[in-house]
Amino acid sequence: PPGRGWGRAPWPPLAPGPPMGRRPPRGGRWGGGGGAFLGVPPPLQLWPDWSSLTADLRTGIGEQRQIVLGAVVVDLNTRTSINVRRADTGEVAALELVTGEAQVRLPSGLPLPFVVTAGAGEVTASGAARFNVRATGPSVCVTCLEGAIELRRADRILVARAAQQITYSGSQEALMTVADPAIVTAWRERMLIFNDEPLTAVVDEINRYRPGRIIVTNAELGRRRVQAQVRLDQLAEVVELIRVGYGAKVTTLPAGIVLLS
Repeated sequence: PPGRGWGRAPWPPLAPGPPMGRRPPRGGRWGGGGGAFLGVPPPLQLWPDWSSLTADLRTGIGEQRQIVLGAVVVDLNTRTSINVRRADTGEVAALELVTGEAQVRLPSGLPLPFVVTAGAGEVTASGAARFNVRATGPSVCVTCLEGAIELRRADRILVARAAQQITYSGSQEALMTVADPAIVTAWRERMLIFNDEPLTAVVDEINRYRPGRIIVTNAELGRRRVQAQVRLDQLAEVVELIRVGYGAKVTTLPAGIVLLS
């Protein structure tokens, strides 16, 4: 059941996380050589790509921030980059999620529908609503937490209400499912919840919050199922938990790279 970790031992109570960080000042422009270098997809996602680095708002590894844009409140998770679009009145009317994960809270009475663009879709809300948008790979996942939202892709519109989730990717049909809001929003409590997930998916998620990269090199090990809750301040212990819980062999390399086999 949720709340139990590797080896079926309960995790300690959730400890308060550190305060939301501040974004460091953006540096000057890179020269042609640097820009060309940053335009290359980073190996193992060890650093942000150029579109992420040049976004209006950005969080670093393990950083979370809350941004207040007029009446709209946006919480940014780790490694998240967004661009802000304003209406002619100066009000924030839209966000573009370049990469990462964000939770958006809208009040009632906004003069215009609010739009969040992610991948090939647009999430629109015109009333009081709260929703989570995640774009950390080829798929985009949108979860409605309160109120109602619309997803527009090409000429198709899907409406999601509280606890409904829409996943879409490229030209594939969007898929609507029922979501567990506690799992979707756990990151806001600086917690990760894994409910019968393969170890490879667990490691991919943990990698978003730590420098370097953990790599599962054993396919059988990667298919092992995980039921656990992990605090973000507990990530330094994760490799050891996997070693003990699954008998994995651990190889540590420079730059924070760890191989599990």
